[in-house]
Amino acid sequence: MNEITKSFELISIKNNHLKTRYEENVFATNDTHVITYENTAPIHPDLFNSMQRLTTHVAAITGMMIFDDNIRVGGFQRQNIGDAQLVTIYAYIILSAANRKKAEDTEPKTTGNMAVRLYIGRDEYPDIDLLLEDLSQCEREANLYISQGKSFAQEKSIKLDNEDMNLLNPAA
Repeated sequence: MNEITKSFELISIKNNHLKTRYEENVFATNDTHVITYENTAPIHPDLFNSMQRLTTHVAAITGMMIFDDNIRVGGFQRQNIGDAQLVTIYAYIILSAANRKKAEDTEPKTTGNMAVRLYIGRDEYPDIDLLLEDLSQCEREANLYISQGKSFAQEKSIKLDNEDMNLLNPAA
């Protein structure tokens, strides 16, 4: 049997697209290599919801008094450092719905970016087990994109360019 393991180093959602970097180890050949995977299809709500589970950790680690619905997680990175692992969660703060109604049209919804860092194995964090579970859930969702081609709310997606649209317009 050709056992392959994946260790995710980065999972990022930017402009509603998934980008990951992971280390793949093939035990049969003893090969290890780093792979960067990008999916330009819109992300599935399951991945978005998995990433949003990290918002409670962002608020708890920073000690900020912000509501989870005012935080959006854009991704996370894992780095092995000595006997610990540095986890960096990238998030941004958005205006609440009430404040968006008060804001002018020219004001952006995002009001700030942050990188929240925690050394697993070195720092004390009471919800470490829940954090590890939430990170694993994000990794499982990202792996579905890589191994099964999961995309936005369906099994397959179709992307049409201008040439395709020109072919369809005369037919209509």
